[in-house]
Amino acid sequence: MASQDATLPKGSRVLVTGANGFIASNVIDRLLSSGYIVRGTVRDTKPYLDGIFSKAYGEESFESVVLPSFEDTDALVSALDGVSGIIHAAADMSFSSDPNAVIPWVVNATLNVLAAAAKTPSVKNSYNDMSVKLAWDETTPEPLRRFAVYAASKTEAERKAWNWMEEQKPHFRLNTVLPGSTYGRMLHTEKPSSMIVPYKLLKGEDAYAFMVERAYEQDRHQDKH
Repeated sequence: MASQDATLPKGSRVLVTGANGFIASNVIDRLLSSGYIVRGTVRDTKPYLDGIFSKAYGEESFESVVLPSFEDTDALVSALDGVSGIIHAAADMSFSSDPNAVIPWVVNATLNVLAAAAKTPSVKNSYNDMSVKLAWDETTPEPLRRFAVYAASKTEAERKAWNWMEEQKPHFRLNTVLPGSTYGRMLHTEKPSSMIVPYKLLKGEDAYAFMVERAYEQDRHQDKH
């Protein structure tokens, strides 16, 4: 994250959604080490998260805010107070095989974040963390379908986000990054998030019997995009 390439000057406040997630937490660490102030949303209190970043970068560098639902637009707007940039990394990690239980939530969360940003004059830039597209048919085994639904939710959310930008023409820019599977260091070994699969394998515990064939990316590259 070279300073000469940065859209936002150092010292700007950035909101990161899903702050306790694997990618989000590493992105926050990168932002803080680059001189930014970060506010992270979590569904419920995560004392360990505040502790990690406060210890490494000081108590004024990071704060978490509880946002139980992205449907609460007033709470979203409040969380954006004084924010110059948004990184929307929150996702439905249930890995449900039912697209109707996953895709609408992911799409609505993305659109609600954009709508809240449009009401916040200080927001200059928004980044959306989206995955690659994957499709399936009725013969696809249920475990594989879970990954397909997850990927499809990200694809549909990105499509809706760009449509929203074209229709609403807000005052900020939208950027999307489309990583594949991302693995790497865990900031808190007791909270492995999406690193749970390699974490369990390394400990000799049961993990997913198979993973969808895909590209892989290490987090130290992902959080520089």
